[in-house]
Parts: sequence; C-alpha cells; structure tokens
Amino acid sequence: MVADPELFFQNAEPRIIVFDGIDQLRDPSRLLKIDADLFARLRVLATGSSTLAASEKLRDTLTGCKRLVHLTPLLWDGPEAFQGTSLVMRLYHGGLPEAFLADAK
Repeated sequence: MVADPELFFQNAEPRIIVFDGIDQLRDPSRLLKIDADLFARLRVLATGSSTLAASEKLRDTLTGCKRLVHLTPLLWDGPEAFQGTSLVMRLYHGGLPEAFLADAK
C-alpha cells in the first residue's frame, strides 16, 4: 500500500495513520518525509521494535516534524504479578513484573 506514498496519503482516511514496525520498510525515511512535507493534515504514529534498524534506515532527521516517545513494555493480560496494579500505573511505569524490570535496567 505504501509503494506509492503520495497516492497512499492522498486517499488516507482517517487523519491518523499508525505504522507498526516501520523499521521493516525498505525506505521509511522517504515515507515519513513525504507525509511531513506534503500532507500536514495527517498525523502519523510510526513504531518499530528495532530502534537501531530504524535509525540506520532513517536518512532524514525530520527536524521539527517528529516527536520521539519512549514506550514502556506492556502486557495486556499479564501474569498474576499484575493483580491490584491499575492500567494507568502500568502505562506510565511499564507493564512487566518487577522481576523482569530489574533485569532490563
């Protein structure tokens, strides 16, 4: 669908587009640059599980057109360790049990 980014963005509805795994595209920089330059009405959320792979492929810095957001790990239906922990608390502080978080630090 994104082989022709201009055509894709022209016909995009609604005004918010989510690309999950943008690091899997051959040229994510071109796609994001076309959106930023030509389609200001659209808002794009681009995620990738491989930050390094995404940054190696992003040739344009998109200065002034992007905002980086750090997302904490989150499991929707987690183990028993989540009993009593609110979803809001998990969204702000991560959704992995404390034992897993200690290993990640």
